Amino acid sequence: MTKKKGSDHGIPCLWAIIPAAGRGLRMNSDIPKQHMPLCGKSVLHHTLSRLCDMTEIQGVAVGLSSPDPWWEQNPFDHPKLLGTYPGGERRQDTVLNGLGYLAEVAEIGPSQQVLVHDAARPCITRRDVVNVAEKALESENGAVLGSRVKDTIKTSSGHDVISGTLDRSCCWRAYTPQVFALGKLLFALETAREKGVTVTDEAMAMELVGLPPCMVQGSDMNIKITENVDLRLAGFFLEGRIDE
Repeated sequence: MTKKKGSDHGIPCLWAIIPAAGRGLRMNSDIPKQHMPLCGKSVLHHTLSRLCDMTEIQGVAVGLSSPDPWWEQNPFDHPKLLGTYPGGERRQDTVLNGLGYLAEVAEIGPSQQVLVHDAARPCITRRDVVNVAEKALESENGAVLGSRVKDTIKTSSGHDVISGTLDRSCCWRAYTPQVFALGKLLFALETAREKGVTVTDEAMAMELVGLPPCMVQGSDMNIKITENVDLRLAGFFLEGRIDE
């Protein structure tokens, strides 16, 4: 594939991976959260629609559980959808599988920029995608969208007794998208697997191999749906036509 420019912002085309094999147990629903209805279509469809409509995104691969009857009943169709692939037991396994899928199907090399985004973050904006992608190009180790912590953060020991207070000026909430060169992310996730380390996001894998990414301030509307109240809040944002 050619390394053509993806937009008038001058960033290269991005190849997206959407890990969507999770079950979302905190929703207390038989339907995985990514397939729950939201403003007329599924959460996952909203996420895919928003990404596929962005000129910066060249192609999207979706990692699904097997079987996934909800996807089979309600598949997503778009020219930028490269296809679906089998997810793994953990998020990191699904993303690792996705890197191999992208390399094979899209025929992209290790220097190409890969964007990983949560299926359950349907309120992503083009502005945030552009900002994190631009920062990833400036940084050797990629970039992570997030938000500086505004609250006072406490740590606790047993029985929820406060054990300390963190310096919030150094604390971030990590979101997605997270953008990295395919080769470096592949190395990081393979290393985590070999060491038997569970990582909760791609940045943690990069940290593990001594390649810490940069943080990029994003919109607080880019919420992750984990509980029922988040569905209502996401609906409010989507119906209000999020500022792009």
